[in-house]
Amino acid sequence: MGQATGGGDITKQYVMRLTFSELLSSDPRWEAWDNTQTYPAVDSYGSTVTGALFVGTTSYARPMIALMATTGGAGVSWPSTATDGNANPNKLKGTTSYVVDTNYPETAPGTIYFNMAADIPNDLEPSEDMNWLLQCRYSYTGSSPTLSWYYNTGTEGSHSWTGLTPGTDGIRLCASGASSPYYANIPYSGTEWTAQINVETT
Repeated sequence: MGQATGGGDITKQYVMRLTFSELLSSDPRWEAWDNTQTYPAVDSYGSTVTGALFVGTTSYARPMIALMATTGGAGVSWPSTATDGNANPNKLKGTTSYVVDTNYPETAPGTIYFNMAADIPNDLEPSEDMNWLLQCRYSYTGSSPTLSWYYNTGTEGSHSWTGLTPGTDGIRLCASGASSPYYANIPYSGTEWTAQINVETT
């Protein structure tokens, strides 16, 4: 297991990165979906958002997974609610609420950076399916790009990027200090933001 430096801390810019080998024809878009496969395997693409992570709970009827595109810099605070369409940061729910990285470099290869966290409510049932899919939607007019995923195992100021393979390796949004296979805390009251990103590698 690895850990992404700064995961969950919105003030950090260099946490996760995705590199495209070829030029894109539009800015890439981050989405989250239900995943029907057994972790860390993932569906080839997202199609539903029916799980508790997207519809919420009785006392918290909103998406829980948040993403910040940090290519243009780090943020200030995670959002409490989802914004329909594009916002940065935003809580993710399929094509209803998402994040467009408007700072994608118009060169090849092009690298974008991002950070993630989840807002966990006190009435989330442990039996709920917490399996989800992070999807980057992109377009191109030339050669099909190869995508390379990485997480930072160095520091914010001195990066050290470790590769991960989607479908073989996976990310978990966790409480601070959590080790495999633990996830986030379910708080006694209110909600609690995750403060760590663990990377399960094989």
